[in-house]
Amino acid sequence: MPAPPCRGATSLILPSYGDPPNVRSWKGEELAGWVPPACARWATARMARLTAVAGSFRFSGSADDLLGRFAAISSWRGIQYWSISDGSWETLITDSAAVGDESGDNRRPDFTVSELKTGNDLYFVQRDNRSSGDVVYRMNVVESGLDHFTIDIENVSSVWLFVVPIYAPGDLVSTYFIERRSPTLWGYYSLWGVRSGGVGRDQEASYVNRALAIYWHVAGMTPDQRAAPSP
Repeated sequence: MPAPPCRGATSLILPSYGDPPNVRSWKGEELAGWVPPACARWATARMARLTAVAGSFRFSGSADDLLGRFAAISSWRGIQYWSISDGSWETLITDSAAVGDESGDNRRPDFTVSELKTGNDLYFVQRDNRSSGDVVYRMNVVESGLDHFTIDIENVSSVWLFVVPIYAPGDLVSTYFIERRSPTLWGYYSLWGVRSGGVGRDQEASYVNRALAIYWHVAGMTPDQRAAPSP
């Protein structure tokens, strides 16, 4: 079952550096009886799909430096993933920019780490290769410290495919747990959720490959360091 590394909980067992990340995806009915820990706040909702990625990567900087990879939201533009529909590497995020509020209309420069660490809600817009327009997301740093941080992301506008809304506001949620394991070794755990009610196609491999793409970006992995994607 999903086991996010809440602060103060038993230490998470992660793959060794150089090994592929552990990846698992569950349908809603497979989560029956699972009680989410307090740090996975949104996971108490009824989920149609939950996907987790746990990995280890090398990085010689600080937690703030890694948090900067979330602050620099424009750098998410061009992230690649393996598309099971096309059978090829494709661009997952075609546009990404920070905005001033949840309307999504007023683009601005990337966030600063200091802004994220206030714990205030910050907003950005993204367009992926399947949706028909920009989607506004809310990002919030739940906690941060010298060697760790936890960050939540949730859509606040609908996701459209042509003229059909396939995900309502709040249907797409994710939490990222980053923690230093040794001076240059970091642990990564992400939990992606799709709330029940969305009409998007439920393809397990698609969710897995998209979650892996974000892991590679945050970990700063080059193509030759990436794990094999789901076919």
